Amino acid sequence: MRPRLAVLVTAAMLIAAACLYKATRTYQPVDPATVEQRCPVTKPLFFLLPDQHRPQRFVKLEAYLGRHRVLLVFYDRDAGAEGNPVLVRLRRDYERLEAAGVKVFGVSTAIPQENRPPIEGRPYRTDNQPREAFPFPLLTDVSPACAVHRQWGRFDAARSKPLPGVFLIDRTGSVACSEGVPRPLADPPATIDNLLR
Repeated sequence: MRPRLAVLVTAAMLIAAACLYKATRTYQPVDPATVEQRCPVTKPLFFLLPDQHRPQRFVKLEAYLGRHRVLLVFYDRDAGAEGNPVLVRLRRDYERLEAAGVKVFGVSTAIPQENRPPIEGRPYRTDNQPREAFPFPLLTDVSPACAVHRQWGRFDAARSKPLPGVFLIDRTGSVACSEGVPRPLADPPATIDNLLR
């Protein structure tokens, strides 16, 4: 038998064996409830928000999509960034997260001055607690009626109150969602641990 014909016969036999295996194999049914639904972060979820620096810089979420993993932390204005344990942990692990290609952004309705560290020992907040600078942007949702919070499902309309929550946008630019609305992480510390491995 010619070598070329032998190769063709062998390839045909391998293909037939693979087809037979695939046709006779039994698969476990997939429970749709266990499959995480993911949605692309598209235009309705984009934002352009000012950060805490002086002069202010603006962060455009769209610029990071498809290039980095992004941790988006919505936090309570009244408690401040210092009062959010996830942001405090992310500040501590910031260099390792940067090395892993993870970008971090905090979002609240606090004005930029409230997110800045004190100048010459004078705190902006009235609680007189010392505050440290955060190495990542703390963004202000200055849009009418907390539009960014609403778009990300982080607004309680009944109480007219923004809600906290943490989201992970993967490198493909998608986020966990439920019925088309982004879904916050159930266990942010565990997700951060996984990102740092």
